[in-house]
Amino acid sequence: VDSEAVILAALSRVDGKVAAEEITAIGHVLSPIIAGRGPMPTPEETIAIARYVGRLRPGEESIRRALDDIREQGPDHIHTVLMAAVKVVRADGLLHPAEITLINDVSVDLLGGPLI
Repeated sequence: VDSEAVILAALSRVDGKVAAEEITAIGHVLSPIIAGRGPMPTPEETIAIARYVGRLRPGEESIRRALDDIREQGPDHIHTVLMAAVKVVRADGLLHPAEITLINDVSVDLLGGPLI
């Protein structure tokens, strides 16, 4: 889930502040993705995952690699990641213009068109 974590971390940071609700949402949306590859994380592991992602500071190159990896996993996974991204940016009840721009950039890269 490194690639998914990179994208979600970038989205949570793009507006200049990382809201606690966004970090919590990241833990919740990554848990089912992790469970698809193994056992479902425990609540404690979900919190640890969220904290880990909250500490990430992805740069342009790591985002590019993450997008390449997600694209290679196919359309179902792309859909899962984009829906997770929407949940994260909406978690704090605010939709910042920078979040809209980045999520649309991610969507254009993965699907060829904007999402929001």
